Amino acid sequence: MSDNVQPGTWTDDAARSIAGEIGRLLQALITDDNEAFDAAAAKARRLMDDPANKHK
Repeated sequence: MSDNVQPGTWTDDAARSIAGEIGRLLQALITDDNEAFDAAAAKARRLMDDPANKHK
């Protein structure tokens, strides 16, 4: 990763975790699993909103 990161952007680990949750969201859409969709959406939102997951 570059040393020139913008404050407020997601860390690499957070971005990978968020991408994983987006994959689970897509799978839930394909399989019409509303419960799995809601769970993945909630986890992705928590990851995106957590200040610890962003560059300072």
